[in-house]
Amino acid sequence: HAARLRLCGSDTGIVEAELRATVLEIAGELEALCNNAFVAQGHIPEHDCGGSPLLHLLKTMSGHKDCITTIVALGEDAFASSSDDCTIRIWDTASGKCRVELTGHQDAVCCIAVLGSGCIISGSKDKALKTWETLNGQCLATLTGHKRTV
Repeated sequence: HAARLRLCGSDTGIVEAELRATVLEIAGELEALCNNAFVAQGHIPEHDCGGSPLLHLLKTMSGHKDCITTIVALGEDAFASSSDDCTIRIWDTASGKCRVELTGHQDAVCCIAVLGSGCIISGSKDKALKTWETLNGQCLATLTGHKRTV
């Protein structure tokens, strides 16, 4: 299943976290919390019912200047993130450093998909799709024609 992650606030860094339990265990623990009242109010607890951490922070990466809209894995050693700041960043998983910043969209970048062969495609509120080479950040093509956000 695909998931979309959106991190907003004063610190818009990317947070890489390691789950302590499986998704089913977490879902069961969340369901047990206050008859779902806590979760229904939009709060995600940091600890399970027994006080053990649900997530363990591994690393924080900073660079985007606005909300992060998408994160996709690019193999085991890198991932890409898109943001409302109109950019995409390619991150080194081990070092936590930004390898390259992809610029060219005129509005918030809403989505990223991996095409393979070192390429990704991005969609934006500027109504354009762009294909990118992830190693050097070169925009390979800009596809226009949509009448709304892509």
